[in-house]
Amino acid sequence: HALSQSVGASSEDDGVRGVLLNSLVACGASSLIAGSFVEHSRLASLDVVGANCVVSCVRGLPPGFRIPPDTLLQQTQLSDGRFVCVMMGVKDDVKGMDTLRGEPFSQVLERLQSDDVWPSDTTKTLWTARLWPIRETPEDATRAALLTDDWLGEKLSLAD
Repeated sequence: HALSQSVGASSEDDGVRGVLLNSLVACGASSLIAGSFVEHSRLASLDVVGANCVVSCVRGLPPGFRIPPDTLLQQTQLSDGRFVCVMMGVKDDVKGMDTLRGEPFSQVLERLQSDDVWPSDTTKTLWTARLWPIRETPEDATRAALLTDDWLGEKLSLAD
């Protein structure tokens, strides 16, 4: 496998640029889809990134995982060594609660069937919602950020 390092590279397709910044890509033969921005990440291939994405600080993705178009995905390693992954739509309003990844936020909450998304004294917005599970690995944190059956456990909000 070829290893591609980037301090700052861009690709252009139909006049829209994709940008790769301070990142490592194991398969140098892959290319970034136009309109996407990848920074401070280590990826097996750029082919896993959809169009119009923002990808930040990714250390690892679950096998076969692809980042859907129009997605913001950021992994963060916490001071105790565990990880959290935020995955939302690039058009989601973090100070509101209209949508999460294109799905009405009210439907997301109904699907999660959880009463502890917000502390009782907090304004209810996507910013303050405790949606993002803490996990031992970046891959597990990303899987949990899909907000499906792996969602239970300790969580953080964007405000945290």
